[in-house]
Amino acid sequence: MIVMEHDDDPYFWPENADNKFMVFWTSHCVQTSTEQLAQHLTQFNPNVKVFRNHLSFLPPRRSYPKKSAVTLFFGALNRKADWEPLMPALNRVLKKYQNVSVRVIHDREFFEALATKHKEFQPFCPYERYQEILSHCDIGILPLLDNQFNRMKSDLKFVEHAGFGTVALASPTVYAESVVEGETGLLFRSPAEFETKLVELIRDGALRQRLAENAYAWVAQSRLLSQHYRERRDWYLAMRDDLPRLNAELRERCPELFD
Repeated sequence: MIVMEHDDDPYFWPENADNKFMVFWTSHCVQTSTEQLAQHLTQFNPNVKVFRNHLSFLPPRRSYPKKSAVTLFFGALNRKADWEPLMPALNRVLKKYQNVSVRVIHDREFFEALATKHKEFQPFCPYERYQEILSHCDIGILPLLDNQFNRMKSDLKFVEHAGFGTVALASPTVYAESVVEGETGLLFRSPAEFETKLVELIRDGALRQRLAENAYAWVAQSRLLSQHYRERRDWYLAMRDDLPRLNAELRERCPELFD
């Protein structure tokens, strides 16, 4: 049985369209991480299942000692269009608050655009290193413009921030479905609102701690893989038991596979 897993906008890669999205209709079934993606993938294969992204383990609970220094985090691939509108506001904040430093993973352009000497760059790295850096930061910046590509993203970045005790300052695209405003994180809808809320988080350590602890509790209660793996197992077994039907559908979609 062939199960295809896909976790991004299928239209983003021209080769998918060039081969008429063959990777989906030549599989028995498809698993994905969001309902948005599932709606698109079912046009290529009717057997689509949504499994939300989860943490594979619960990180240790962080302590929050009183301190004046605040560390921001940004780590992403191909996000220039999303962060560029925020950079003037971010640099104004960094100029005003000299106790703030920034740790950046992978995005060299973002790093170079930061108008501060209090910054540290980490090239593309193993996932464990990403987790380690994230766990030592106070505020994470999660910008996503409202477009088709971003709307098909999952909320995994927020789940990771919550699990490792880093407060998320996020755009509503994708994250409004998971972040409870003022309870588990903060959302911004414009560069001006981003600046206002970033300053609020920098200045208010008690707010940061409350948001981080609430988000950590949310992950612990609902977004661990150990709480959901049985759903995956049951679906795989159901698909296996239904293999005659899946084979018949596959033969109809792609008879050349059976020649």
